[in-house]
Amino acid sequence: MAIVEMKKVFIIGMERDQEDILRYIQRFGRVEISEIHPDTDPLGEATEAADAHTGLERIQQRVDSVGDAISFLAPYADKKGGFLAPKPVKTLEEMRRLAEAPGELMDIVDTVEGYTDTLGDIRTKRLQYTNLMEQVSPWEGMDAPFGDIGATAHTQMAVGFISQEKWNEIDPSQIPDLLHIEKVGTEQDTVCVFAAYHTESDAEEWLKDAGFSRTAFAGLGKTAAAHVAQYRDELKALEEHEESIKNQARQLAENIEGLQGLYDALSMELSKAQAVKRMRRTDTTFLLRGWIPAVLAQDFSDGLQKASTDIYIWYEDPASGEDFPVLLDNPAAVRPFEFVTDLYSTPSPHGIDPNRVMAPFFFIFFGMMVSDGGYGAVLALLGGLALWKLRLKGGMARMAALLSLGGVSTLIWGALYGGWFGEWNFGGRVGPLWFNPMDDPIKTLIVCFAFGFIHIFVGMGVKAYQNIKAGRILDALFDQGFWYVFLVGLVMLALPATAGAGRFMAIGGALGLILTQGRKQEGLVKKLLSGIMSLYDTTGFLSDILSYSRLFALGLATGVIASVINQLAAMLGGTWYGVIMQVLILIGGHIFNILINLLGAFVHASRLQYIEFFGKFFEGGGKAFSPLSIKTKYVEVTDK
Repeated sequence: MAIVEMKKVFIIGMERDQEDILRYIQRFGRVEISEIHPDTDPLGEATEAADAHTGLERIQQRVDSVGDAISFLAPYADKKGGFLAPKPVKTLEEMRRLAEAPGELMDIVDTVEGYTDTLGDIRTKRLQYTNLMEQVSPWEGMDAPFGDIGATAHTQMAVGFISQEKWNEIDPSQIPDLLHIEKVGTEQDTVCVFAAYHTESDAEEWLKDAGFSRTAFAGLGKTAAAHVAQYRDELKALEEHEESIKNQARQLAENIEGLQGLYDALSMELSKAQAVKRMRRTDTTFLLRGWIPAVLAQDFSDGLQKASTDIYIWYEDPASGEDFPVLLDNPAAVRPFEFVTDLYSTPSPHGIDPNRVMAPFFFIFFGMMVSDGGYGAVLALLGGLALWKLRLKGGMARMAALLSLGGVSTLIWGALYGGWFGEWNFGGRVGPLWFNPMDDPIKTLIVCFAFGFIHIFVGMGVKAYQNIKAGRILDALFDQGFWYVFLVGLVMLALPATAGAGRFMAIGGALGLILTQGRKQEGLVKKLLSGIMSLYDTTGFLSDILSYSRLFALGLATGVIASVINQLAAMLGGTWYGVIMQVLILIGGHIFNILINLLGAFVHASRLQYIEFFGKFFEGGGKAFSPLSIKTKYVEVTDK
C-alpha cells in the first residue's frame, strides 16, 4: 500500500572525489549505503575492503570523548531559553570546518577528561578515608598509639572486641591480677577493649572465655584520635579540591554550545566513515552500492554528476525475492501512527504497509479508552505545543503528533459521551452529543463489540486483498469470503428481523468452510475432517471480539476515577486551607489520571492492533530504510 519501490544503485568513482561524493550523498539524504560482499562484487577480485581507509576508530573515539565532555559539563551550564529553546543553526560548511579544525574545543575535551580522572581519584580516596574513619573512630577513647600496641619480653598489649552482652557479664573481682582490661569505645553491639597483661598470667585463657576477639590496625602508628583528625583534614582537602574542579567546570561550561556543535559535526563525519567501511576500493577508485527510492534515481544522478564528473553510475531492480530496506510513504495524517507499527515490527518489503488501515482504528480506540473531553483538550494542546516549540524530528515528532491526534480523538469521544474532567453533563448544562455511558453501559459495550467486529473484518479484508493481488483469488474466496458469509450469518441469526436470512448464510458459509479449509490435506477424509475442525476457529473469533471490552472498561475507569477526584476535592471546601487542598487534589489527581489512562490507552489500543488486527494479515521482519543523511542531536543544520 505505501512501501516505496527501491532500486539498487552502484557508483564507481575516483578515490580523490570520494569525500565530495559522500558529502553529496549525505546532503541528499535518501541513499542507504550497503555492504558489498566479495562474492557479489560486480568488479570481482579487482577490489578490496576499505576498512583500513576509514579512520573510523579515531573518529568514534573523538565523538565519544566530546559526548562525555558534554555530559560532564551539562550540570554546570546555564540553560539558555529552557526546555523550549530552539536549536542553534549552522550551515553545512560551518559544520565541515568545525570537524576539520575544532581548535581549542578539543583542548577543553582533554581538560574535562583530566577532571573526570581526578574526580574519580577523589571519590576513591574519599571512600578510603571514610572507611578508615569508620574503623578507627570507635577507638578515639584509647590514649595508647596503635604503633605501641604489641609485645615486650614479659608483657602483651592487645585490642579487640567483646560483645556487649559478654561485657555486662564480667565480674571485676574475677579479672586476673596481672591483666588490665579497659573499655575505650563501642561499635554497634560490641565493646572496643584495650587489654594489657603479663605473659605468664592466665589472662589469655580468661580473655578467651570472655569472648575477646583480637583485631589489628596495620600501618597505623598514632593514636586513634590523631588518625581521625588526619582523615578529617584529608576529606576536607578532597572536598576543597573537588569544589575547585567544579568551579573550573562552570567556567568551561560556557563553551558547551560549541562542544555540542562539534559533537554533531563529528557525528556527521562518523556516519560517512561508517559508510566508507561498507565500500570496496582499488588503488585509485572506489565502488559503492546502496538503495535509493526509485522515483529519486534521476534527481540523484543529475546532482551526483555535478559533484563529480569522473564517475560511473548504474541502477538495478531488486532480484526476485530479494529483501530491500523498507521506506514508508504515507499522508501526513497517517505518519504519526507509524510509531505504533515500528514498536511491533517493520513491515516486510514483500508485504504491505498496515498504517493506512490501522490509523483510523487506533485513533478511534485511543479516544474511546480515555473518553474525557477535558483530558483530550489537554493532550491535544501538549502534543501541538511540543511540535511547535521543540522542532522535533523522527520518532519524537511522530510520538508528539500521535499524542496530539489522540487528544483530538479523546475530545471527540468526550463530547459524544458528555464527559469533561470527570463531570458528566455538568449537572445537565452540557449534555452528551450521543449518550452517557454511565447511564447506559450495555449500549456502550455493544458499540465496543461492533467496532471490534468491523476491525477484525477489515483485517480479514486486507488479507483477501493480498491474496487477490498475488493471484490467489480462490484463496481469498475460500479463506476470507466463506468466513465473511458464515460470521455475518451468525450475527444475523441472533437478530429476529434477519434470523431467516442469517440461517441460510451461516449454513452456506459453514458448508463452504468444511469443503475448502482442508484442501491442502491428502485424502478425502482428512480434507473433510480438517474442514469440520476449522469451524472451531469460531471460538477464537469470539475471543477476539471479547477483547474489545477493554474499550468499555478503560473508558469507564477514566470517568469514574476523575469523578472520585472531584468528589474528594468537594469535601474539603469552606476554609482557606481547604481551598488550597481542593486545588492541589484537583490538579494532582487529574494529572495522575491523565498519565495513567494515557499509558493504558496507548498500550491497549496498540495491543488490539498487534493481536486482533495484525494477526490477520501482517508480515513483519523488514529492515527500516536507514540512509546516509544529516542526523544531529544539538544543532539544526541548513544547506545554505
